[in-house]
Amino acid sequence: FAQPYFDAQQLPENQIGYLWAALNCTVANFSLTAHRWTGHWRGLNLVAVILVGFVVGYALLGTSGRTSIVMGLMGLFLMYALRGVATPTFLNLINPQAPADMRATVLSIRGFLIRLGYALTAPLLGWVADVYTISEVFLILSGSIALLSGVAWGYYWFFLRKV
Repeated sequence: FAQPYFDAQQLPENQIGYLWAALNCTVANFSLTAHRWTGHWRGLNLVAVILVGFVVGYALLGTSGRTSIVMGLMGLFLMYALRGVATPTFLNLINPQAPADMRATVLSIRGFLIRLGYALTAPLLGWVADVYTISEVFLILSGSIALLSGVAWGYYWFFLRKV
């Protein structure tokens, strides 16, 4: 989602490489410090922070990011930072739940489902970007994450939570 944003903002190609490097360094640095985040935010609270952060990041890209490259980059860096925290956090939440003899399979299925989700939604979002604009795609992503997170949270709260 970053490359189409860079293209929509008509960034010069020589600047895009530096932005990619900065975004990937952001993911790496936040992955290294993810344990600190889990010390401040426990379990599902951290998951909520991550999901809200992605909703805000995509909303920034879809609204202010159209006209302000600074606001758009803030949204991108927010999401890349949260991606760095999310990966080790989600793996650490899954690991104790999966038996040792099935852990690799569970983690492989997790990775497969993530990539399957991208493969199924990317063509539709690409079509929306072609017919409308990339900003609408970001707003759709923001709304979709908010809606699906709300449904999942409600399901957890009403049916799975131990009282």
